[in-house]
Amino acid sequence: FLIVGLHVIYMSFLFFMACGGNWRHTFIAIKNALPAGVVGLSTMSSLVTMPITLKAAEKNTQNSELARVTISTTVNCHDVGDCISLPIIALTIIYITTLTFPDFTTYAWFVLLVAFAQFSSASVPGGSIAIILPFLTHTLGFTNEMTSLIIALSICLDPIGTANNVMGNSVFVIFMNKIYNKINKYNKYEIKVSAGTEIYKK
Repeated sequence: FLIVGLHVIYMSFLFFMACGGNWRHTFIAIKNALPAGVVGLSTMSSLVTMPITLKAAEKNTQNSELARVTISTTVNCHDVGDCISLPIIALTIIYITTLTFPDFTTYAWFVLLVAFAQFSSASVPGGSIAIILPFLTHTLGFTNEMTSLIIALSICLDPIGTANNVMGNSVFVIFMNKIYNKINKYNKYEIKVSAGTEIYKK
């Protein structure tokens, strides 16, 4: 419940920010992206879900070219869902096996390593946990039994993480579209000013 709750809160916050703090636009954007999230939940693959994510991105941005470029190049380059899930699972396993919590500095360092490692992991079931196994043993002192347990739990919860990854792709396109529109608007302004200057000189 904690993992799912954090996923929903974090992703809702990102959509809210991407939509400029407008609740109505946020609701519409989430509604458009939700089918892709459901398919991601059932397929456990961001790549398989890409056609539906593209449709959602086109609806949310009204810019099909930008949506195609952004989604196709970033579909497998992050695992934001696992960045939330894995630290919580690891902390839970530590507590139920040792009845203690790691110190804040050690745990914060582990969370940072997990976040950076997700950019190099393969978006396949179990890919994220495989890449952070060295951090679990060296940073948090996981034993073989604890490692086996976190592998099993992470694979069981992977559908939830994949759904969050897909929703993350959808909200990223909205952010990129806002940046694109600002740059495009600035370029048009520069062209207009330059043209006006040339006319003034003539």
